[in-house]
Amino acid sequence: MPDRQRPDRPERLNFLLGFGERLVEPIAAPRSVPTKRHPYTFAEARARLAPQAQAAARALDALPERLCPGDEAVALLTLHPAYIAKSFYPSRLLRSAGLDPLGGRARTITPERHTRAGAAAPETTSELFVAGPRVHFRALARALGEWTEDTPGADDLVKIEEIRVQPAAERVQPLRSAADMPLLEVVVHARAGGDGDGILQAFTRFLAGLDAQPQLDERLYAEGLCFLPVRVPRVNVPAVADFTFVRVIREMPTLRRIDVSGVAPADRDGPDGDGPNGTGRGGARGAVRGSGVPPRGAARGGTPRGTSGGSAARAGARPLVGPVPELPAAPAHDSGVQVAVFDGGVPARGPLARWVREVVPPGTAEPAPDLVRHGLGVTSALLFGSLRPGEAAAVPFATVDHVRVLDVHTAQDNQTQFFPVLRRIRDTLLARDYQFINLSLGPDLPVDDNEVHAWTAVLDPLFAAKEILATVAAGNNGTLDRAAGLARICPPADAVNALTVGACGSTTPQWARAPYSSVGPGRRPGVVKPDVLAFGGSAEEPFYLLAPGAQVGASALHADAGTSYAAPLALRTALGMRALFGPVLRPVAIKALLVHAAEPVCADPTLEQRAECGWGRLPAVLDEFVLCDDHTARVVYQGQLEPGSWVRMRIPVPAPPIAGLVTVSATFCFAAATDPHDPVNYTRSGLEVRFRPDADRREDEQQRDADTEPFFQPRAFYLSERELRRDAHKWETTLHRTRRLRGTRLRDPVFDVHYNARVGGRNAPSLSRNIPYALVITVRAPSEPRFYDRVRQRYRTVLEPLRPVTQIPLRLGA
Repeated sequence: MPDRQRPDRPERLNFLLGFGERLVEPIAAPRSVPTKRHPYTFAEARARLAPQAQAAARALDALPERLCPGDEAVALLTLHPAYIAKSFYPSRLLRSAGLDPLGGRARTITPERHTRAGAAAPETTSELFVAGPRVHFRALARALGEWTEDTPGADDLVKIEEIRVQPAAERVQPLRSAADMPLLEVVVHARAGGDGDGILQAFTRFLAGLDAQPQLDERLYAEGLCFLPVRVPRVNVPAVADFTFVRVIREMPTLRRIDVSGVAPADRDGPDGDGPNGTGRGGARGAVRGSGVPPRGAARGGTPRGTSGGSAARAGARPLVGPVPELPAAPAHDSGVQVAVFDGGVPARGPLARWVREVVPPGTAEPAPDLVRHGLGVTSALLFGSLRPGEAAAVPFATVDHVRVLDVHTAQDNQTQFFPVLRRIRDTLLARDYQFINLSLGPDLPVDDNEVHAWTAVLDPLFAAKEILATVAAGNNGTLDRAAGLARICPPADAVNALTVGACGSTTPQWARAPYSSVGPGRRPGVVKPDVLAFGGSAEEPFYLLAPGAQVGASALHADAGTSYAAPLALRTALGMRALFGPVLRPVAIKALLVHAAEPVCADPTLEQRAECGWGRLPAVLDEFVLCDDHTARVVYQGQLEPGSWVRMRIPVPAPPIAGLVTVSATFCFAAATDPHDPVNYTRSGLEVRFRPDADRREDEQQRDADTEPFFQPRAFYLSERELRRDAHKWETTLHRTRRLRGTRLRDPVFDVHYNARVGGRNAPSLSRNIPYALVITVRAPSEPRFYDRVRQRYRTVLEPLRPVTQIPLRLGA
């Protein structure tokens, strides 16, 4: 049984109830009568588009042969904003024209005509990349003016706002450096093997004429995209974009600078500070800096660092704060779970050998001392949380593989090592069956709404396919220019299948986002990022970690701050639940519990607060996740959903009557395959959830099902009006909401859930796979003193309390 360490805990422990999936049953799809008001008649659409198709065909015909591999070319179809739902995808038009879809992106336009009243205004829509032989574009241009309403694909014409050829200049993003021979990341529409190889061979021949140096051995593929490093003379960069299958060109990013010098001194925030509570409490401005000093009151020690940094480095100060707390002699609580940290390594003969095994992927060079220091700190946070000076460390929840993907080459040039580091992570995940991983590293750039970054494109589908709970540090650029988007989360923190963790700077009840912690929103879908906050440290309240000592094999206590430590702390919480209950909880269910129990920054967060804090701060005690008081029942559902299916999920409440007001909280999480070549339609899976609170209430006596009410409020995802109309929130992989209702209105309540499936923005249930899902529901009835017991009694043959499999402390600490 768990240790009892909280005086306010009741004598009897009411553990959360499992096997909620036994309350799930398939149902027939609800009746629906779709209607659509078209912006154009067929004749109007044909008259508009025929000249555009002719102009596009002429532009493609004018391209030199070397730019069109196999005499194929790429054009763009811009959808009218009213037609970006998957059911309106122009599949018949593309099939009739002999064109293949390559993906899509968002584009803001003012359509010639709207489908609703009001003045014309800019709207976001989807723009499709389509490819085919140039002869097919010519044929479409000649024939389109003669099409009738009976021509195959003609009904799709009203959905198209524009046909065009992308200007080469649109493909080039501004270069950050002034290098004469910059290293570029060129993204090409090409798959591995088959026609994709032919496209890449033609591109390589084209680059030779520009004195460019493609690094073919370093290329990476993700669905229909090839990410290729190319070193190009600066004057020739615009010419690279002339190749018709190039999607985007940007200067190769660098990896995030890893700073291990500790917490820097900073002024305390005043009443107008950065925190979402308006107090600024919970972090110091610029807490993570080039170098630092010990926290207030701590002893100084160590020798000057041979690195550049802030004033503390020049003064010879290091935030080493004393001897290491006593480490446990016991093995980890759960040595069977597969856990990995991807970072800079751990000391060869260090104090963590009992719980940590270092894995070095092929091709990795020798370690770099500063990167080992970071790796040790991240691993220390995962094993012990924030250490407390003078207190013994807790027994780790699990053993860990520390996969050293950073080396001396990374430390010397983190731009050229950008793809090799990603490849090491990818190859390790493919070769091993990790269930839980942490990434406190990644690109040093904010997310791009129009283009999925290579790190996200490569890793996100692996998290889904292998059902991995990945905690990813949000980034430490939160003090940069928010209006310019520079303070936003850094890839792969935009991965929809990851748990993105930002930092708060305090463990006290008066918490706020640490100012250094990167902010949201993420891309759409994946808009609520960071998902949660965890303690990351500040100048006022540092995060205490293990650091290499002055002698080989020795360690010291180090004070630091950053999302690099918040992320493994969140994973430590997840591993605590896994150790407590064993494999009965799948990773997706643990992710749902983390989101579900997060403490929101306030009762009704504003959009800005949601962007800063996500769903809230993770509790520091495990019992907040796994125990219920007598007024509360928490139930976990786990299972798989079939594409296109409808299921009914019963919400466990006692038989009527239920007194007083009742709070119902629900969290859905699922793993989704992704389409990185189509950011607008990035996730292939989505859930439509209908809440029916009263099984006996029907507005029309003839209707089959009970009345519905909104539950998952779309505005919680801070979407635009257009996104609300197209149900963009239904493609989010995490849904969370709390509602209050009168107990008299809850009579056998249910969620009816539909699994929507799409591929590349089009309806495709036959091409989709089952998805693993988890649902956590908490029902609390303050006026019902035996609510937990009444739920258990009613569902005694269905639901079972989850039972601990090991003795474990429920207070996690920071």
